[in-house]
Amino acid sequence: MKKIIFTCLLVLFIWNCGAGTTTTDNPTTEGTGTDSDPATETAPTYTLLSTADISTDWQLWSIPVYDGTNIVVSTEKDGTIYLLTYDSDLTQIGTATEVASSDDTYENDDIADHKHIFQNGYHYITFSTSGTGSGGYLYLMKLDTDFTRESIVTVVSDDDPTNDMILVGDGTNVYVGKFEPGFGHTIYKYDGDLTYDTNYSAGGSANSHSNGAAALYYDSLFYIFANNTLAPGEGDYVYKLVWDTSWEISTDRAVLIEDEDNISLTTGASFDTTNNVFIIHYTRASDADGGDIYQAIYNTDWTQLADEKIIEGSYHRPHSLIVGDKMYLGYDSHDIDIFLKVYQITPGS
Repeated sequence: MKKIIFTCLLVLFIWNCGAGTTTTDNPTTEGTGTDSDPATETAPTYTLLSTADISTDWQLWSIPVYDGTNIVVSTEKDGTIYLLTYDSDLTQIGTATEVASSDDTYENDDIADHKHIFQNGYHYITFSTSGTGSGGYLYLMKLDTDFTRESIVTVVSDDDPTNDMILVGDGTNVYVGKFEPGFGHTIYKYDGDLTYDTNYSAGGSANSHSNGAAALYYDSLFYIFANNTLAPGEGDYVYKLVWDTSWEISTDRAVLIEDEDNISLTTGASFDTTNNVFIIHYTRASDADGGDIYQAIYNTDWTQLADEKIIEGSYHRPHSLIVGDKMYLGYDSHDIDIFLKVYQITPGS
């Protein structure tokens, strides 16, 4: 189990939510749009079809991606990353494949957190070591569709915190975000072959934000959805921040969701290209045990069309994926189990 580093305070957090958090002043701008009339526009609906039968001894993280044919889920067990393959109806194909372990890390430290995307025929996975609880080393790995490793690089060395990173692709390049407490993220840019290009600073001042965030690339813009803090029982906001392709701020930090002392991990973000809506998955929890999973839906003018509880319980780390008219949602629990669900999408009006 790992620890979480909160700004200026080390807090033990047995459910492995990751590295440091940061708190910010109350924001003055609101993030909901005003160009559309919510009275005449309704959100798509997401109807549960099935849940994958995943063995209960898997520990944490359930991140689904689409490889063009199947759903591939990355997860962790005993500090090792595995990939599991499912068809579109969540019938498992084959067995779990180990793709990274302590054999790949400095001084053979256990792997702590990871993020996973699929782009241009390859899986990209970034992962950190647990270190003393905040990590210290951050890696980026490339795999083909057979899960054969193409390459692996070290993003940062002995520079904590590295847990609760972000990962996003723009269709060509891959970007790893390392959390910087009290600021936001440093963004490291790599080409598709994992050759380092440059890094950017994303955050600071009025645009500071916490870890445990989601990143999304859409219409030549990078979006980060993040909390004001991950300190259990202290989260008040979900923020939206937008950058251009050079990671220059395009739209300053704005509040999307407010719920005093209950906002927790904001790790799931997808864009539904059929219905032209952003879908944000996050948890509401007053303590470190996790909480209910919520789904907030916005049109492209950032009018909120829905914000509702979709799963009740003690849960962490939701990650979502849209494939055609289906949505896949992975998450894990206070009891150290992982889950994967598929939903039918019905268009709104």
